[in-house]
Amino acid sequence: MVHGDDDAAQTVSTLEARQCELDSKISSLTATLTDRESTIDALRLQVATYHDDFQTERHDRERAHGLIAELQAQISQLLHSQHRASAGSAAPQVRQCQQVTLAV
Repeated sequence: MVHGDDDAAQTVSTLEARQCELDSKISSLTATLTDRESTIDALRLQVATYHDDFQTERHDRERAHGLIAELQAQISQLLHSQHRASAGSAAPQVRQCQQVTLAV
């Protein structure tokens, strides 16, 4: 029976050693998982920040394009007004030149 007790003791010892190895692996994997979860959280925060920045830049760009369009319309309108004013004031000058030519 001593032989059976030795086998049982050795089996228990082997199982305890194996349990220790498994506990160590579980601890290691738990630490790795915790580290990866922290990395994932940091990356999610980065993505949220990049998304917010992108949306802000998009909004600013749309606003700038709208302002550019408004300014181009104002410039066009001013040039048109200036052209009409120039054409209106040029006509009397042409008439004056024609009158002077006729008088000579």
